Amino acid sequence: MTELAPDAISPTVAGGRVFTLALNLDRSAGSEVASGRESISDLPAYTATSPTLPTHSSRHRRRVKHVFASKDHKGEAWLVLTLQSSASSPKSVPMIIGGEPVSGQVDLKLQKPQSIQSVVLVIKGSLQCTSANGSQPIVFYKHQETLWDNIMGDPGSSSTPSSPTTPDGKLQGNHRWSFSKVLPTSVTFDTHRLKDIIPTGSVPLPPNFSENGSYSIIRYDVDVKVKRSGFFHRDEEFGTMFQYTPRSKPASASLLRQTAYRENTPLLGPAIDSLGWKIFPRVVVQGTLFNVMKVDVACSFALATPLAYTRGSVIPCAMTLQSENLQALDVLSSPQCPTVHFVREIQGDDYQGEAPCMEGWEATRIFAEARWWKPNSSENPECNRRELQGEISLPRELKPSFSFGIFYLKYRIELHPFKAPGFVPATEGVLLRANVDIMTDHADGPRPRRYLPPDY
Repeated sequence: MTELAPDAISPTVAGGRVFTLALNLDRSAGSEVASGRESISDLPAYTATSPTLPTHSSRHRRRVKHVFASKDHKGEAWLVLTLQSSASSPKSVPMIIGGEPVSGQVDLKLQKPQSIQSVVLVIKGSLQCTSANGSQPIVFYKHQETLWDNIMGDPGSSSTPSSPTTPDGKLQGNHRWSFSKVLPTSVTFDTHRLKDIIPTGSVPLPPNFSENGSYSIIRYDVDVKVKRSGFFHRDEEFGTMFQYTPRSKPASASLLRQTAYRENTPLLGPAIDSLGWKIFPRVVVQGTLFNVMKVDVACSFALATPLAYTRGSVIPCAMTLQSENLQALDVLSSPQCPTVHFVREIQGDDYQGEAPCMEGWEATRIFAEARWWKPNSSENPECNRRELQGEISLPRELKPSFSFGIFYLKYRIELHPFKAPGFVPATEGVLLRANVDIMTDHADGPRPRRYLPPDY
């Protein structure tokens, strides 16, 4: 295994084992950041008290204990690792949120004297970006802590370092060591050996990632190593993987949008709240209507700013359509016609000439689609302008955006050709793309609200 310790000059080789177990994101992702249990897919009642979205804060998150045991030939646990985490259940994969410590305890239960030389705790993060039978993972973070060494003497007493636990220097009985380590927000590399994989300099610590079909894996492990004295004594190592999610927070919304959220009033559009929207270059929707009529409709698309959104919340959208062809305008301004997708893209690369890390796997995936409605303001049916309001509901289990060397996870909004009865678009390609970031925490200020009416 190639290890890139954060402050190391060159990588070293270790004999640790490699796991390729994919995480079950659906099982535990709902508790990663959000403390509420509201279903994201449920549409709220369209009343004067639109619900605010739950707070994504770990300040008062309940910690659970996970217990992992290594048993002897009699089925009795002799080495026990207890880990505290923010997972939803002790049966779930342990979960650590940025800023929380990797903490717990190690229990050694020896019924008979054993020649134990040391007990070592290892916390590490590794990247594997290769085919199933390709090269070893890169260890980009490693914390190693000696919980006990035989030169320390009896771990259960205040004896001097030279005092053995037993007359022949063996360890016996029950012993416990506690540990606590906060993962850093970034790691630094100053080696050029793998500069094509991870660039030199400081890189933010990435979240864990693993999906079925993907050979790109970012994983975190906590292991306990028990080293025995003597040539013929077998060392022991066991532990568990854990999920890690660094915390991130977007900048605050515009003052007018914050006022709308706070007072539960409709959002103001780009024409009034110019600081609260990003208006993208106008695109022209072209096609044939009812097989005889060539149409051109100008489309102006806008997203709420900043272009960073909290997972489990919503992305407000706005659209303006203009055309001298009122019939085409009426058809294409139906809330069912615009097609706007929220897309995730994951990118890896070859590693030292091995097979591609995305072999047989779809790197681009649609996670959500915008829902549209017509605003309550009255429109002149003779006017050549139509407006739509929309929002995209973001799944709570989304991984936050990140970039780690050759491996990145990004999100974007895509505007596709309109879909309407009797309308055939002139092109099938994407009309507009806009990159956005996904964060874990809500911005400062009032929480976003959902405005989608129940009839839509």
